[in-house]
Amino acid sequence: EYIPGKNLAKRLGEMFPLAKERLQRMVAEMIVALEYLHSQCILYRDIKAENVLVDPEGHVKFIDFGLSVWDCDNRMNNLAGTL
Repeated sequence: EYIPGKNLAKRLGEMFPLAKERLQRMVAEMIVALEYLHSQCILYRDIKAENVLVDPEGHVKFIDFGLSVWDCDNRMNNLAGTL
C-alpha cells in the first residue's frame, strides 16, 4: 500500500507546536493498532518515530515489521533492539 506523507519524526517538526487533540488522536490510533496486532499474535518490536507514517489526513500507520514476531503461546524469550 502506498501511503503519501512523511514519518512521524519528520512531521513532528512541521506540526510543532502539536495540538493536544491531534496528539491524543495519533496516540489513540497507535494503541488501537497495537491492540489489533496483539490480538493477531503479532508482537511489533520496533516502535519509534521513524517507523510511524503520518498520512495527509493525520492518521498513523506502522511500517517496518522486520523485528516483529508471531507469538500466540507467550513463549517469546529473545530480545531485540536497545535496552
